[in-house]
Amino acid sequence: MSVTLEQVQGVLENRPAAIKLMVINRGVKVDGGALAAAFHDYPKAYRTKRARARHVIQDGAFVDGEEGELPWVPTEVQVAFGSHDSVVKVNLRQDSPFELKLEGGALHLVAEGHGVDLPAKLVRSPAATLKEVNGFPAEHWVQVLGKDRIGIMVYMGCANWFDGDQCKFCDSITIRPGERRALPILNRLRRHFSLPDGSHDHAAWWEQEGPRLLDGVTTALGPILADPDVGPHVHLHVMAGNLLDVNAEWDLVLELCQAMSEVVRLQDVDSYLNLLPPPDPAKLEQAHELGFNKLIFNLEVYGEQAFKEICPGKHRLVPYERYLRRMDRAVELFGRGRVYSGMVLGVQPIEDLRRGVADLARRGIVPDYSSFTPKRGTPLENLPRPDLLQAARFARYLADLYLEHNYTPMYCRLSARSSIMTELCDG
Repeated sequence: MSVTLEQVQGVLENRPAAIKLMVINRGVKVDGGALAAAFHDYPKAYRTKRARARHVIQDGAFVDGEEGELPWVPTEVQVAFGSHDSVVKVNLRQDSPFELKLEGGALHLVAEGHGVDLPAKLVRSPAATLKEVNGFPAEHWVQVLGKDRIGIMVYMGCANWFDGDQCKFCDSITIRPGERRALPILNRLRRHFSLPDGSHDHAAWWEQEGPRLLDGVTTALGPILADPDVGPHVHLHVMAGNLLDVNAEWDLVLELCQAMSEVVRLQDVDSYLNLLPPPDPAKLEQAHELGFNKLIFNLEVYGEQAFKEICPGKHRLVPYERYLRRMDRAVELFGRGRVYSGMVLGVQPIEDLRRGVADLARRGIVPDYSSFTPKRGTPLENLPRPDLLQAARFARYLADLYLEHNYTPMYCRLSARSSIMTELCDG
């Protein structure tokens, strides 16, 4: 018997959170062709993605091996829940009870079997992100996620994929062979900067790629921050991960952040730095001195054995106990409630995860979570999604932990696309 919206709402005691959770877990049916016909500037002017991808290692490169002309679908949609709006990430599933439906030129999120019919909007890319910077749209250098989260990726790819020890639920980010992207790509590091011992010359790679990245990001960042369509807040999120030399990764990330700090004072916005904990703890102090308000170290699962099994590459680079020690040190520097760790619900026994997030919360770390979604081409592609009522109970448990420790969720309703914690904690 399928779970109803009323059952999920009964656990969460919050209807917007219940709808959003069901959309995250069950996905959304979307007709990309119909959207392209209805919106003359679709997909270019909106946050979109190809309807399907296939993540493979091909000719020594990590790429999207899917071929053919596929429709473009929204990466996210803004839904009106009465007195407030929320941005929800779109996981495309054509068998979902939820559907983005066009009615008389207006977009709605509907689920007829659940009594849902809500006004919705495609999330338009701010004009500043579409202007050219160094031969690419500015959004290639600096993304806007939702309405007010500024996302900066230092490079594309995850080195663990090349060695087959990536996190077992992760599909990372790929491009099709021959596609041009502005950011440094690990495919190039692997192909052109290999050393005789099998390692890679990160310094030489960065010497070639770094100046172009720093110029692109710093040139694009100011106009995007000033764009009137970015708001009401600024959540600035810098992300990398994973190079096989974690200290080298921190060096290049901090170099970029130093350049960014000349455009925006990191302490003046809701700023997050997200990558693996450093082997050298002094680098945590450097991040603090640069002005970052918060750190994100996504542990993904709790417990050393689960970490080894589900995230073997991460464990190889930063063993579990060191991971915890670095998070503890980060709490000492940044303060309780300013170090976050994302967890994945559905890839380990839920009781283990409940004990884990309670332990992290006691240590001053804010546990966040995303619901596991099977992705093609990953080791866990056949693992079922978490049961909706289990997911609702876990979210409610996490919200109670936030209340107990006076923690706040990441971002806000208009940019926390894959989380219902803002709805629960504000509601």
